[in-house]
Amino acid sequence: MAEVVFTDGTILFNSVDLSDRVVSATLNLGVETPDNTSMGNTTRTVGAGGLQTRSLSLTLLQDFASSKTDATIWSAFNGGAAIACNYKATSASTAATNPDYQGSYIVSAYTPIQGSVGDMAIANVELQPTGAITRAVA
Repeated sequence: MAEVVFTDGTILFNSVDLSDRVVSATLNLGVETPDNTSMGNTTRTVGAGGLQTRSLSLTLLQDFASSKTDATIWSAFNGGAAIACNYKATSASTAATNPDYQGSYIVSAYTPIQGSVGDMAIANVELQPTGAITRAVA
C-alpha cells in the first residue's frame, strides 16, 4: 500500500465542492472506553468499547463570493439544519484505496474571519455528525 501525500483531497459540503478552498481537514473517530475498575483491581481497567465519538474539522481559505466558503458555511450554520458532507483523501474515484467518508452533520462552530496582517483570510469550521458515518469503497 502506497502512502498518500495529501494534495488532492475532496470535500463536498451540502453538495458544494469546497475542495479548492480546503487548507486542512481532520476526521476524528473515537470510542468512549467506560471505566469498569472495581475493588481488588491494582490498575484501572476499561470495558468494551462504548459510544462512538466523531467530528470533522476544516480549515478553509475564506472566500465571500456566492457559492464559496462563507455563503456555503454560513447558510448551514445559520439554518441549523443537518447537511450532507463527503470527504475523500484524493479526487480519484471512490475505491478501497480511496474511501469516501459520508455523513450528515451540523455546523457546531464557525470562525468566519481569522488571520493577521498580510495573511490569507482563513475560516475554521467544526462539524458534528447527526448519525452514523459511512465509509464507501465503491
